[in-house]
Amino acid sequence: MAVYANETHGSITLTEDGRHRTLTLEDAQELLEERNEAVEAAKEQAE
Repeated sequence: MAVYANETHGSITLTEDGRHRTLTLEDAQELLEERNEAVEAAKEQAE
């Protein structure tokens, strides 16, 4: 995943698997937090 910031419009664009998604900063932060939680849960299950 690549993240590009666009301060002018108060949004960011995420590029994942060649697809682009533009989100508000708040939505992007929430998405990243959810993904971090999923990664932590996967690590715990692997132990």
